[in-house]
Amino acid sequence: MKKKLMISGLFGLTITAFILIYLVGFGENNLGAQARSQQELSRKMMDELRKEQKLLTEERARLQQYEQNLKNFAAELDKRHNEFLLQEKNLKADEEAFNKKLESKTVDRQTIETYESIDPEQAAILMKNLYVKDRNLATLVMRKIAGKKAGKILEAMIPLDREVSTQLAKETLDFYKPK
Repeated sequence: MKKKLMISGLFGLTITAFILIYLVGFGENNLGAQARSQQELSRKMMDELRKEQKLLTEERARLQQYEQNLKNFAAELDKRHNEFLLQEKNLKADEEAFNKKLESKTVDRQTIETYESIDPEQAAILMKNLYVKDRNLATLVMRKIAGKKAGKILEAMIPLDREVSTQLAKETLDFYKPK
């Protein structure tokens, strides 16, 4: 029985040793495989991070270019705005000088009544000729003629000379704009 016990103890010990050897041998292989797997995973993650970093760098460069373009555009808009303000100031000064020039001229009431009493087509011909000779005087006369009559004269001028009638109408109406 002692022998049997000894054999069975030896057999158990042998099996345990084989199991330990197997676990140690294959466990090292398993640990090596795990380490390699971890390294592969780390390498893939680093590659992904590099790709993301490259994309972010490209996006940052693109956004910086957009920002620079916007700054250039804003500077150009400011420049044009200032130019337009200067033009507006010059135009207002010209308009004031023009209005003062017109105010200094006088047209007697008889001239106004003459234009108002004749046929609009005839008045249109006379007004067109007057405008060609003296714009300021023609504008002053049109401003003094009654509104409906002035409208009919301007309407009759359109077939004669659309550009002159349009310009005369504009200059006449500009006088009445609020300042």
